[in-house]
Amino acid sequence: MIQGAEANVFDFGAIGDGVADDTTAIQAALNSGAQKVLVPSGSYVVGAGGLSWPAGVEISGVGTLVRTGTPTAPCLLANTAGTFRISGVTFNDGGHSAQAGMIETDHADAKLYVNDVFAHNGYAGVWAKQASVVDISGGEYWNTSHNLYFGDNNGANLPGTIERVTVRGVVSRNARAGGDGLKTVSGVKRLTVLGGRYFANAQDGMDLFAGCDEAMLIGVECFGNTVNGVDIKIGDQATYPYADWGQRRRIAIIGGYYNNNTEIGIKIFGEPAEGYFQDVLVQGANIIGNNIYGIQCRGVATRIIGNLFLGNATSTASNYAVIYMHGDATTKPKGGIISNNTIGNNGVSGKTNTGINVVGYDGLLIEGNIIGNTADREEAQELDWGIAVDANSTGIHIVNNQMGALNTYKMSIAAGSSILGLNPGVALKTKGTLTILSGATSATVNHNAAGRPNALTQVRFFPLGTQSGSGFPWPGVTSTTQITAAVSPAPSANITVGWEVDLTDETNTFAILQ
Repeated sequence: MIQGAEANVFDFGAIGDGVADDTTAIQAALNSGAQKVLVPSGSYVVGAGGLSWPAGVEISGVGTLVRTGTPTAPCLLANTAGTFRISGVTFNDGGHSAQAGMIETDHADAKLYVNDVFAHNGYAGVWAKQASVVDISGGEYWNTSHNLYFGDNNGANLPGTIERVTVRGVVSRNARAGGDGLKTVSGVKRLTVLGGRYFANAQDGMDLFAGCDEAMLIGVECFGNTVNGVDIKIGDQATYPYADWGQRRRIAIIGGYYNNNTEIGIKIFGEPAEGYFQDVLVQGANIIGNNIYGIQCRGVATRIIGNLFLGNATSTASNYAVIYMHGDATTKPKGGIISNNTIGNNGVSGKTNTGINVVGYDGLLIEGNIIGNTADREEAQELDWGIAVDANSTGIHIVNNQMGALNTYKMSIAAGSSILGLNPGVALKTKGTLTILSGATSATVNHNAAGRPNALTQVRFFPLGTQSGSGFPWPGVTSTTQITAAVSPAPSANITVGWEVDLTDETNTFAILQ
């Protein structure tokens, strides 16, 4: 065969009738020296040992490679250095569960380019154990153990470094029991997923289990998966050491839909404490109808900005949150922003469900979120709490959030957090009237504000009929719902005065529960 010519598998004896074994004919075409091998329409049976793919040979066509027996090797294996391109071909691996990919790479210097391929009924549609570059565009993958699989969970083959994985516009669905639409297990340095649909998989739409130092998901749809839409985690350090599996440094999820998953829409969860993600961004996504959490996150410099949350935390199994910042009491994630999100109707009757629940975080700004039921979205069930912050969290600043209809409390905030600016729906500035008895040296004001102010808070008394804020401020001794202020001099007769308490822009020394 002349170098550079196109080889048609029919010219090497392939039958393509779905009965005759075409392995030898296809292998001969691949080994012919042609730069391109054409697989025309037809059904080509490939034997258990599969095909060896020479570097530099491009495969294209509309034919189907079929396996009728249990494979002992990948259907198409690239295990040398070089470039491998395939487009248009369909793979049907016969429904087996043997651990062999339909398209598989296993060399650190392999570059794999897959375009508009369809692969189903096997262990993995594409399995890149090792490669330098993997680039997948279009196509559809379904009914496998893992539709798209990157890295190698065999310790003898670690670290299995893959410098770059890019996946564009893929449909990945109906992975079998225990399977994911897309899975990474070791050594992936950079993963970029642009668009595509990952749905109805038996586990996660995407499971970035270990490795994958940087991941960017843009405009992705992950919906209707049996576990999570996206599950990004480190894994236990003792079993999966960072040197082999990666540090999980930067995660960005921009736009897209993470809807109606049985557990969590987006899970970004680091274990152990020293492995927290170093930079997390979730922005502009629709996160709707997930049964447990909309987002569960344990990460440093987390930013959750401008997302829409509706109908999450609907499981009856326990008390859940829409955004769950799941930190650690001793080694706290530090820094982050939760801002400008719309957190609508969520929760179930009989459970305590929270809009934003912060546990064990340090330095988190919660600003400009709209939380609670909105009638124009026809939301019948309401959250119980708007924002909750536990006693192990420090440096939490709650600024200008808008609280809608909630069943129980708008906020449940432990000591040490700051309530700043205007948070509509939360009473931080209250006023009323009070009668001070003749000769009294103190007066108690039941302020009914958002909770217990700090020891420096003053109650301001002023004569009735004057503008609020005039008169003399007197420091008070605080309790949960009232301030007892010193009165001097004692009045010679009963007097009725106005009073005002303002907790705005005040660091909360005690608990707030309203």
